[in-house]
Amino acid sequence: MDGDSRLQCGKRVNKNNESLTAGINSVDCLIDWDVYEHDEKITTRSVVNWPAIYFSDTKVKLPISVESFYQPFEKMFGAFETLREKDKQKYINTVDFFNKLAGK
Repeated sequence: MDGDSRLQCGKRVNKNNESLTAGINSVDCLIDWDVYEHDEKITTRSVVNWPAIYFSDTKVKLPISVESFYQPFEKMFGAFETLREKDKQKYINTVDFFNKLAGK
């Protein structure tokens, strides 16, 4: 499955990689998470828990908004309001993922 088939920014990994990354910053590096697919189904996958791993290195206050998260992408992809609905949903899902996991 390629990156465009997921409706969330980030990386999905194989469970076999778990031993390579376990224990960074005392958090689980791989977690099971419901990944939204373009065909409107939700599949539980192993994903990198990047919000929990890297949150201590950021000065961003929670919760973050979709608008503030998308701002750096605006020069490349145009205004958020002009995106296709499925592309908007990718950023909405990513912000939801970040806000739920970054503070843990």
